Amino acid sequence: MGLEGRAAGFHRFGEQREFLQPSPAWHRRAALRRQRALCGPAELQWLEACKAAGFKHNPDFNGADQEGVGFFQFVIKDGERFGTAKSYLRPALERPNLTLKTGVLVIRILIGQGRAVGVEYLENGRLQTALAASEVVMSAGAIGTAQQLLLSGIGPATNCPPSGEAGP
Repeated sequence: MGLEGRAAGFHRFGEQREFLQPSPAWHRRAALRRQRALCGPAELQWLEACKAAGFKHNPDFNGADQEGVGFFQFVIKDGERFGTAKSYLRPALERPNLTLKTGVLVIRILIGQGRAVGVEYLENGRLQTALAASEVVMSAGAIGTAQQLLLSGIGPATNCPPSGEAGP
């Protein structure tokens, strides 16, 4: 099949069908929009061949186990991936109580009376401070968030820098 045939075949996936029901134990029903696995006849044959070869079928890679073969789930809206930024963040950007900064380097989380009250960050080489009226949400990935917590003195004492020292 040439490139044109593959492209034409891919467009058939526009008629995607529900392939799995996520486990309620691992997914909040209220937060989910339509989750789908992108699959067609060839993909279903591939899955069956993998299972016949002895590979474990994993119907939900976002659940308790990430090993095995299966299809990744996507949230699809109007025929395209509808990720977290589009589905949750963009609609909230208009809120007066939300500030989103990208391209900045968080130096440390500011703590007041035992809770996060803001952050210090570098923006264009200048140290800035952002204080929160209600809460601080850290979203720096699995490694970055843990690193920021530790650099801010939050976590096991053996892993945190001495008091008064901050990040990089």
